[in-house]
Amino acid sequence: MILYKLVPFFLLILGSSSCKEKQENVQDLVDKGVGLVEQKKFEGGIALYSKAIRQNPKVQLAYYNRGIAYSEIKEYAKALSDFDKILQLKSNAVQMIDRDFNPSPEGQGQVDFGDTFYQRAVVKSYMDSLQSSFADFQSAIENRYSDSSNCLVWQGVLLGRAGKQGKACEYFKKAKNAAQTNSQQKEANDMIIKYCDLTKNNR
Repeated sequence: MILYKLVPFFLLILGSSSCKEKQENVQDLVDKGVGLVEQKKFEGGIALYSKAIRQNPKVQLAYYNRGIAYSEIKEYAKALSDFDKILQLKSNAVQMIDRDFNPSPEGQGQVDFGDTFYQRAVVKSYMDSLQSSFADFQSAIENRYSDSSNCLVWQGVLLGRAGKQGKACEYFKKAKNAAQTNSQQKEANDMIIKYCDLTKNNR
């Protein structure tokens, strides 16, 4: 599984000096958390993200990074809660491409919907919530997640785990058709070799 790399958090510093100080503190906490998680110091990163959330509970990137960190230490229920929280905030959200046009700390800390659905789907797969995980991968695709081929591979794997090898093969072929890079094609091809030649008559 390929987890999204944690994204450093850069806030646009505007407003009064007191507001500026608070924004800089949140930025610093999230950035330091990223550094710790990249060093595999997950508990330390989680503590910093939690502190950032206490300062501003609307900054989605802190939840996103904390959710990934929780997933890395197999605290899946906590990871799921963080990704759920981001989606609860989505009524005020903007896509990542729009960040530069929103100077608020909340706007600068937005997370792309597709990324959030993807990460939540991965966590649900680890929790054996196969049907719900499948639906989240579909939502990731519909929200323009950057690697739809990988989502389709995951959906195929979930179908295989549910005993539907023939349908799994169909999704691996869809993944191959959606592939935009050599590595994506290889991933899909590997799954086709593993599943499809053995299941072409079991649909």
